[in-house]
Amino acid sequence: MESVILATPTLWILYLIALVLCAGGLINRAWYILDFVSLALAVGASAYALLLGASLGEVAAALMLFLAIGLMTFVPFGIKKKPDNNARHKESMDGTGDKKK
Repeated sequence: MESVILATPTLWILYLIALVLCAGGLINRAWYILDFVSLALAVGASAYALLLGASLGEVAAALMLFLAIGLMTFVPFGIKKKPDNNARHKESMDGTGDKKK
């Protein structure tokens, strides 16, 4: 069985443009318009692929890449130190904190 997405150059170009825009939105988080344009291109290319006769598995496999890249924007880069919420409690136990009478 031949893949519709792999056999159609128009779909390749649409998915490639959407992938570049999605990666651009990941690199520069301030440009949220890139994410929306990328989403619109990916959904449009998927609808076109379905109209050409692509299976749902084929389209889902193509969209999973965009989902994975899109979710990477919510992953914090680098290790951030968590604030010590017990610092105030530790100071009061040590006797170094402010004690109001």
